[in-house]
Amino acid sequence: MKKIYLEFIVPISIKRTISVFCTIVLCFFGISAEAQSFKKMAYDRNHSLALGFGPSVFYGENGGNYRSLQFPVKPSITLAYSKRLSDHLQLRLTGGQQGIKSWDRFKQNTIENWALSGVPYAFRGSAFFIDIMPQFMLFPSGYLGSRSQFNVYGGLGVGAVFVNREQRVYSANGDIATKVNTTSAYIPVRAGIIYGLSYLYNIGLEGTFMNTFSDELDGNSINAKRNDHLMQLNFTLTRYF
Repeated sequence: MKKIYLEFIVPISIKRTISVFCTIVLCFFGISAEAQSFKKMAYDRNHSLALGFGPSVFYGENGGNYRSLQFPVKPSITLAYSKRLSDHLQLRLTGGQQGIKSWDRFKQNTIENWALSGVPYAFRGSAFFIDIMPQFMLFPSGYLGSRSQFNVYGGLGVGAVFVNREQRVYSANGDIATKVNTTSAYIPVRAGIIYGLSYLYNIGLEGTFMNTFSDELDGNSINAKRNDHLMQLNFTLTRYF
């Protein structure tokens, strides 16, 4: 009876050993596949959307007294889509709107001199813009989970701005108001800093200088050697997907 008992107990032990071994192997490959899938999911999040909002300034002949830092500050909003190309490079498409307004403290003789040339002393409106640019990241960013907590970026590109405004030319019988549209190409110079708020979100601060090729965005081109420009400082929220 002991012999028969031993003949049966050995196969049962082997079966249990094989069963435990297979379970361990399956669990290992299951965890490994899940980890690889998670890493692949993180690595594949090469796209992002960033919403920006903050103050902006218009630079032009009748935009303000820039030497004494006196000029209107208007809000701006941007929406940017970025595609990761490498650890240090992204391709970015940005669109948005900026409020623009003239300074209202020019001396009367300046306003009258502008009126003799038929150019406005005041304007109010909006600038709508879109641009594309390569964006360089200071610190490398592989898959999303390995990105740096802080990063700095910058770049320049090419874009177009459309200005819709109402402008006023001084007249002794009352101001002459007209609505005018102006379009210009521009070169965006952009830089910023971001902080990883969570796995999918960044917050940041971004500055943009839009170097336009027109001196007519405010309708006043008395100084033809100096084009009009737009500047923005935006707080940003970015989500990866």
